[in-house]
Amino acid sequence: MPSINLQSSDGEISEVDVEIAKHSVTIKTMLKDFGMDDDPVPLLNVNAAIFKKVIHQRPILKSREGHGQTGI
Repeated sequence: MPSINLQSSDGEISEVDVEIAKHSVTIKTMLKDFGMDDDPVPLLNVNAAIFKKVIHQRPILKSREGHGQTGI
């Protein structure tokens, strides 16, 4: 699967699967408006610590959706 580089507000760059990144409406809109290139997508209001927690939780939430559970 294709991936995208996302840059936190404190400058840390992380490579993330595009389909996971598109769960964020903001990122999805940015990709639609500006396209995908080699430049990292800046996440100006998200620091690296929070970003890592969000990305870590996504697979857990996805697995719960498959079992009829939602939320954390």
